[in-house]
Amino acid sequence: MVPSENTNVFAELSREASGYNQTLRFQYQSTIDLNYEIPFVKGLSIGLLGAYDGQANDTRRLYKNFMLYDYLTGNPATTTVAPTTFQNTISTYRRMEVQSKMTYRRNFGPHNFAGTLVYQARKEDNNSVMGRRQYDDLYTKDIIDQGSLTNMRAEGSRSEGAYLSFLGRFNYDYKSKYLLELSFREDGKYRYGPGQKWGFFPAVSAGWRIGQEAFFKNTFAFISDLKLRVSWGKSGNDAGNPFQYYEGYSWGGVSGGFIFAPGVLTLGMVPPGIVNNNLTWVNTTTYDAGFDLDMWRGKLGFVFDVFKRDVIGELATRSTQLPNTFGASFPQENLNSRWQQGFDFSISHRNTIGQFNYGLSGSFTYSRTWLKHYERNPSQSTWDVWKNGNDTYDDKGRIQGRVWGYKRDGIYTDITQYETAPLCGGNQGNYMMLPGMDRIVDVNGDGVIDGNDQLPIMWSGAGTNPPLQFGLNMNASYKNFELVVSFAGSSLFTMSKSRTDQWGYGTQYRFFLARYLDRWHTENDTDNPRDPATKWIPGKWEALTVNANNTTTGLSTDKWRVDASYLRLKSVELAYNLPQKYSRMIGLKNVRVYLNGYNLFTICNDFLKDMDPERDEGAYAAGNTYPLMRSYNIGLNIKF
Repeated sequence: MVPSENTNVFAELSREASGYNQTLRFQYQSTIDLNYEIPFVKGLSIGLLGAYDGQANDTRRLYKNFMLYDYLTGNPATTTVAPTTFQNTISTYRRMEVQSKMTYRRNFGPHNFAGTLVYQARKEDNNSVMGRRQYDDLYTKDIIDQGSLTNMRAEGSRSEGAYLSFLGRFNYDYKSKYLLELSFREDGKYRYGPGQKWGFFPAVSAGWRIGQEAFFKNTFAFISDLKLRVSWGKSGNDAGNPFQYYEGYSWGGVSGGFIFAPGVLTLGMVPPGIVNNNLTWVNTTTYDAGFDLDMWRGKLGFVFDVFKRDVIGELATRSTQLPNTFGASFPQENLNSRWQQGFDFSISHRNTIGQFNYGLSGSFTYSRTWLKHYERNPSQSTWDVWKNGNDTYDDKGRIQGRVWGYKRDGIYTDITQYETAPLCGGNQGNYMMLPGMDRIVDVNGDGVIDGNDQLPIMWSGAGTNPPLQFGLNMNASYKNFELVVSFAGSSLFTMSKSRTDQWGYGTQYRFFLARYLDRWHTENDTDNPRDPATKWIPGKWEALTVNANNTTTGLSTDKWRVDASYLRLKSVELAYNLPQKYSRMIGLKNVRVYLNGYNLFTICNDFLKDMDPERDEGAYAAGNTYPLMRSYNIGLNIKF
């Protein structure tokens, strides 16, 4: 018997057995930056920057056919289906950019002015060509010409992009106490149609260093500085497939061809679908207010900000149903909107005691996101409105990040219990259920376990941007010794492990072994698991099955998704600076020896001990494929 994956891991690890995939990459960067101060206008300068960057890739991939073995007998069974082939891909990328700027900076007594205008133009192009041929028994070198004409293939692609931007920033302050900044940028992108190419994004911020006012200093002498801040601004994100506004036909490639005669593929063009002239920028408006407070000349400091972000025009496809005779589907449009609200807070302390200097700083960020509108099919019931509607929780919108799952109520210990249990297997009833599997609550009492029994059980995994984030940094020095320590953590999010993975992919492998050793299983391996007379040995985890369909094992519950709050010692560095009187004796300006370590330990749920809660799970939890790396370094810095 050959596993369904049709692979041989030992062959995959051998270049001689399975082939290789390697890329030769050549990169180049060039920049010219010229600046000139106008002699007859004080404070005025102009600049010109030109850049030409690129990259060329030569990717060679050899797929070798190799043997597969029966995992029970160890005898050769078959070979991989794909024939031995060699594929060579040549790709290039070029970027050309020009920036011109004009800057003015001048002080008139207590009045300070500064301004900058920038014009930026950028062009990019990508080219790729690929050739592939099959190799017969006579294989010598990985050269396209040495392959046979059987199953040969050639393809290529080319794309271009152009961007224009105008930027401006103007600053004014009076005695460095009253601060004002105005800025704007106008961006034009190739991807949008007439009337939609350009986006204008202004911003304004103001500050008042009230701590420098005489009346404030006299009243609060212990406050070294206090600045009040407020800001508002717009920004844009270009998204969506380009040229949706174009009415012409496009090249269909091989997939767009037709066979009009036996064995002959005729290539052609494909229609553009529904022309979309309205696709444009995704707009984000940000509001921020806060203060910076410094007391006792740095011994204690606070920074606080409260913010709100409105995002309008995120891409979605209309959910309106179309008849089959319509012959097209809706394009991407700027339909969805969301908003985010939160605050940032940090506190710091630094001090000197004799020759001992130290500093502490902690940060804390909290935010939540609400979906104001997201395109979806009309609700079919009040329950559907509660679960999926835009106004699920309050008039703010639908809060983002809720995980809907099933509520557990113990486990089934005997196969006869399934005779009266709610059905979870559709037409198959509970036939696939085994002892040790979870008992799921039938929330609506209809005798069937399905999506209508889900509840909002916890917050979702937020990957690299959880709602609650915090950190702590510490540094200290004594004479020539230095110590720097950094902690980071997050909370209010969850992570999950595979419920049905029997093969041990990625980081699930170590968990798979523990699950195998402590599972519900029959007293004898040869016993029929569906015979009511079969005796079972209890375990922590349910019985392993090749297919978890129509069982409660495949359902999302708090058994598989747990709180992922963590605190991690990100880094520690200890260093020693050689006194200069000794370093100068050997002709050196400075000598520094250091020892550091990264990702030294993490405090989190034991269920996640083999995973990295700081990493984004991604599709199929692929982000957790590789374990977290702990590293140690020892080094020497020398300055001449």
